[in-house]
Amino acid sequence: MRSSIDLESRLNKMQARKLLSELLGTNPNCFSYGSYFKRRLAERRMTVGDIINILHIGQILHDAEYEQQQWRYRIQTATMTVIITFISPAHVRLITCWRGKQ
Repeated sequence: MRSSIDLESRLNKMQARKLLSELLGTNPNCFSYGSYFKRRLAERRMTVGDIINILHIGQILHDAEYEQQQWRYRIQTATMTVIITFISPAHVRLITCWRGKQ
């Protein structure tokens, strides 16, 4: 099923959550991040463990937002949020994170 997903189009909340869950279940190392994400992680006193937890149990409560030529999805728990984008059907890029909901 993953190969038939069109990442150029916005996934609905259920599609995005399902794809993320499938990726984490089959390849826990399916995500990457850059220096911006690493700075935000440190500034907000969050750990990679926090992020993995958010990705596993968080909810997608809002529709995706199109920014910098990519669809971005907000994964939230009661206390933390992480923004992701799907680079490919098998790869997730972590964009930013923060404590609390916005």
